Amino acid sequence: LRQPWRIALSCVVGAVAAGAALATLRSQRAQLAEQRAFIADQSRVLELQRGELSASAEQRGWEQARSVVMFIESNKRIGYALTVTLRNPSAAPVHDVNVLYGGRIGAVRVEVHDIGADRWGDDASSWPVSELAPLAVAHFHFHDVRDLRPYAYFTDDAGQRWLMDPGMLLKPARVLADLRAAGH
Repeated sequence: LRQPWRIALSCVVGAVAAGAALATLRSQRAQLAEQRAFIADQSRVLELQRGELSASAEQRGWEQARSVVMFIESNKRIGYALTVTLRNPSAAPVHDVNVLYGGRIGAVRVEVHDIGADRWGDDASSWPVSELAPLAVAHFHFHDVRDLRPYAYFTDDAGQRWLMDPGMLLKPARVLADLRAAGH
């Protein structure tokens, strides 16, 4: 008689343990489902935030790029046929500033006037101008005048490369493709 009692008790304990394990398993599945839903919601929120941050950074880049001004003038009186002046009135520097004119990148002479620091400097041997500080002006001098239009290239403070045509129209630059499109 003792043996069947133990077997019955073991069966009851086993059934209770199996029921508890099943209840635990169901609870864990419900928790996993909740966690998956939470993670999916968080992923959507993070994707929206990333998009907003990207759009905000792009807008700041456009704002800085739009503030850069290009002037083109004939300067035979100072010994150059053409001077292209780029001015950076923005609050941040622009980088790798250069002018393409007449099929060549780089001018005969470049002068940089940093108005904020009240100093002039010639940089006749290195193009592009590595940094054009806020309020600074760069003069790119050329000897020959052709029927080609000068194009300015620069990188905004966020790292976006820009192309500006003589009409001051801006577009994000892909340097080689843009040079070919401009006929250079």
